Amino acid sequence: MRRAVVGWVVAAVVVVAVARDGARAADGLPVKFKPVAAGPLVLNPRDVIAVYRPADGSSVGVLIGKPGGAVQQILLKDFREAAAVFNDLWNNQQWVKDPGDEDARPLTRMLVKPREGEENAKRVPTLIVNADRVLGIAWDSDRRVAHVYIDRAPGAAAGEETLELSRDEAEGVIAAYKAAMVR
Repeated sequence: MRRAVVGWVVAAVVVVAVARDGARAADGLPVKFKPVAAGPLVLNPRDVIAVYRPADGSSVGVLIGKPGGAVQQILLKDFREAAAVFNDLWNNQQWVKDPGDEDARPLTRMLVKPREGEENAKRVPTLIVNADRVLGIAWDSDRRVAHVYIDRAPGAAAGEETLELSRDEAEGVIAAYKAAMVR
């Protein structure tokens, strides 16, 4: 009798584990979670909200947080570490996609691919976002500034919910966001 009960319990655990893994596979994401190593950081790519590198490339800010939870910022000021983190994430094909790609990868490069004849245009990658965590991007044409609004924890201080992008980087991010969201 005891063997039969243990056998049923083991079978139930296997069925639950297979069902859980099948649900993850249905998302199109890898069944087993594998954190991303980017330079000196190891992150859960699903918790990354945005990775911002100003046009001068001197530092990188990584905004992370669970949906509805507090947003934390990791600021890397060392040029080599900042470049390594941004470039490793930008070039990660497993977790980062281009605007307009319709798959389950959580992060999107906020830079549209060049059109025919635009290969020599000044294009500086500055932003990677989790499009599901961006509430919207507002464009101020008078100042040529874009504000990227992200979800945040209730009660967070004013100003913690936006990134401000200026000039050429703002125009590129707006174009990429439109390409990512309009299908």
